[in-house]
Amino acid sequence: MRIINYIWSFLFLICINNAVLAIDASYTITPNLSASQSTIRVQLEVKTNEDGVASLVYFDEAWGEQNLFNCLQSLEVLNSKADIKIDPETNSIIIKSLPRHLLLIEYVLKQDFDGEANISDYYRPIINKEYFHLFGHRLFLIPDKIFKSKNKNTIEINWEEVPYLVQHNFGTESEGVYYLTRDELLESVVVGGDFRRHSVNFNGINLHLLTRGSWKSFDDEELLQKLERIVHVQRDFWNDYSDDIYTVTLLPFDQNGGNYLGGTGLANGFASYCTNSKKSKLENLSSLYYHELMHHWIGGKIRNSSPGEELWFSEGFTEYFSMKLILQQNEMTQKEFDQEIQRTYEKLEESPYGKLRNNELSLTTNNSQIEEIPYQRGLLYAHYLDEKLQAQSDGKTSLKDVMLQILSDTENKLFTNQYFEKILLDFFDQEEQSIFNNYILKGELVLNYDFAN
Repeated sequence: MRIINYIWSFLFLICINNAVLAIDASYTITPNLSASQSTIRVQLEVKTNEDGVASLVYFDEAWGEQNLFNCLQSLEVLNSKADIKIDPETNSIIIKSLPRHLLLIEYVLKQDFDGEANISDYYRPIINKEYFHLFGHRLFLIPDKIFKSKNKNTIEINWEEVPYLVQHNFGTESEGVYYLTRDELLESVVVGGDFRRHSVNFNGINLHLLTRGSWKSFDDEELLQKLERIVHVQRDFWNDYSDDIYTVTLLPFDQNGGNYLGGTGLANGFASYCTNSKKSKLENLSSLYYHELMHHWIGGKIRNSSPGEELWFSEGFTEYFSMKLILQQNEMTQKEFDQEIQRTYEKLEESPYGKLRNNELSLTTNNSQIEEIPYQRGLLYAHYLDEKLQAQSDGKTSLKDVMLQILSDTENKLFTNQYFEKILLDFFDQEEQSIFNNYILKGELVLNYDFAN
């Protein structure tokens, strides 16, 4: 019996050892913030294939930014002779070395603009003597195997020689192993330096707010309370408390006293910026957060199949349900809600681009009037469907029920216009498919509310 126990113990240790070794990529990150030149050094362990090749992906263009390879100061292999080919045009770095060899790759990132960062620099790596702020696209060289995989990967992230606060979407620890998809790793934010972190736990979720500087129109505690309420009502709306961490960053910019704010939704978080002036009010940030945090589900967990075809849904429905929650929280009156719906209809009706077909719309046209159309069209369509559902069911069913069904259906597949046409039949008659095609896909202004009379 004792021998059998020894055998089981031995096998158990082997299993643990294999689990420890089953790391798809390991990153060791060492920031160097100084007055001369601030950099971030990253060491990446990755194994070559049977041909001795390790292929890495690094985006030269991402999220509207170009020439991001300019931020890559140096790259070398520390533990083996290797040939390195860097090709920004294909977003690739090809390393040739020994077959099936674990390479220790070191690369150094730098800020590629002079002076203090402003809003136009927000989506580039910001690395200076006081703090750093980078998105996953800019920080992580991704092994090709991980980039092509749709599954979760085992990613090890270690911070070395860091005497100040650091945080990324996945945790606050200096060492950790995380199970992430490619998009979760790329769509992340990493900050450190003189940031302040405020945390609160509710329903099993650790909500972290990270900001810096001295805000002129509100304080950290006010912002944290507002964020907690917004996250809470959105989690209640979706009945989703499955995430154990949610990180929100807010970076201040001095922009000549103006009022500019923005940001982007991320995996398990949201990154935002705002001008630090008396014109920048908490109410403005609140509206931004209601919209952008809703993208955690619409556009996040419910992911579009293409960059442009489903914008009416990911942007328009997001805006509609953000407004509904603002109304629910008494931060907007019913009259103000109705007026906003009416203003949106008038804008769409008067726009010279209001009748563009769906496949002609994009968020990268450099024409703000065109980029507004998916928001406006989708918002009005969501309002139309919601009102009709409630009218035909005497208030027993609403568009929220449709959204919960979509969330369940698309857990392991992408959202498409064809899927939405099919789900309409679960709640409406076939006439709604024709209205969808004419209004959403063809751009005709055919919505009416006669059913509510």
